Amino acid sequence: MFVDDFCWLLGAEEADHMATSILATLVALGVPLSWKKTDLAEVNTWLGFVIHPNIPQVQMIATKHTLVLDVLELLIQNAAMTAKSIERALGRLQWATAVCPLTKSLMQKFWAWKMAVTSSGRPPKRFVYWPS
Repeated sequence: MFVDDFCWLLGAEEADHMATSILATLVALGVPLSWKKTDLAEVNTWLGFVIHPNIPQVQMIATKHTLVLDVLELLIQNAAMTAKSIERALGRLQWATAVCPLTKSLMQKFWAWKMAVTSSGRPPKRFVYWPS
């Protein structure tokens, strides 16, 4: 079971009691738990995201956020990128869209660019929409 399986279902008032009850039930049923990976806190870091279930809010950890901002800055600057760096950048941006799945459709032009580039290239014109 992962944190996302039930953290949003726990209301702020009963979160401690419900989480304890769920864990106690799992232990009673003999479900194997990895206690070194188990953390019950108001704020959890999981798979590169900081999760605040009481607010509710999800954000990227600072190090990952910096990596994603670096990729976006390269795109804004229309920097030339190798096929491998495009692939790496696409992976980072694709990961970042996990926090907001509705943004995944905005990645279509990036995927098309990746498929078109064999060695290196610059982002296509109008690839990055930046208001002036």
